[in-house]
Amino acid sequence: RLAIRQSLICLFIDNQANMDGGALYDVGYAWDTIVNGIFIGNKAGQQGDWMASVFGKIYIDHSLIDAQDCAALEGGLSMQYSTLTCGNNNLFDVDPLFRDTTNGDYRIKGCSPVLNQGDGSWVARFDLLNDLSDNARILDDLPDIGAYETDKFIAEAYKNDISCFGEE
Repeated sequence: RLAIRQSLICLFIDNQANMDGGALYDVGYAWDTIVNGIFIGNKAGQQGDWMASVFGKIYIDHSLIDAQDCAALEGGLSMQYSTLTCGNNNLFDVDPLFRDTTNGDYRIKGCSPVLNQGDGSWVARFDLLNDLSDNARILDDLPDIGAYETDKFIAEAYKNDISCFGEE
């Protein structure tokens, strides 16, 4: 039995697993396509902080992952039976510059490296017209990576915010 899953425009933050797969876990034959996602702070008790998979085919692109590079993502995969393909548009080990994680605000600041870095073809293909806050998914030609969209007006308002430069 084959499972096909598309994780599009997703946000996986601070998930915990006692065993494998902090954010995602596949058992069995699965094809996963992950686009426009953010994976930060996920932890597994044994292996695969971002994902664990056996017999899986995983494709990830236009996503931000708190790992050094694509090779570092293979730690939770049974590479004898799984394959991982990383597209050329991923961001690795970069702060997404969320607005206020302490209070659960995972919208991005206007100077975020994920602003307008998503893949719009997946948004159109699956008719994903709105973000998690029910705002338009594409505001400035390309979607943002993650579950929320930041419009140009807000981006400009935050551009001079000193916290964008690491000063809180």
